Amino acid sequence: MNKRLLFWLIFVAAWYLIPWWNKVYFLWDDIELLMRFRHPTVETFLASHQYQFFPVFKLFYWLEVQLFGVNPSAFLAVSVGLHLINIWLVYVLMNKLTKNNLLSFLASVLVSFNKSYFTVIFWPTIQTHILLTTFSLL
Repeated sequence: MNKRLLFWLIFVAAWYLIPWWNKVYFLWDDIELLMRFRHPTVETFLASHQYQFFPVFKLFYWLEVQLFGVNPSAFLAVSVGLHLINIWLVYVLMNKLTKNNLLSFLASVLVSFNKSYFTVIFWPTIQTHILLTTFSLL
């Protein structure tokens, strides 16, 4: 792996995780969604939530709730981890397309800037978009 990219991934992880690790919380609409996964029914996975239908992602949330409970710090770690994977995947994809390490690094740096810093931190439902990006890049 490129040393610049490794340094950048560590920097992005620190930027997201260090200031918020012990002070993270859920936004009001996410806690309702996540609490449904403590004792889910078939309807939990198939019913739309706030005009959104995403059963595969609900399965992902269910797995997180089973592993971590309703712990905001764990959801933050998963979101940031997926975001870091996406940064790396953009680098790999661009490097295969251009064969230029610098251009690939710059593309991955641009992707690392989320449109809203707080969505990755405080909004677990943004994981649907982050995970969708991961699937797309793969």
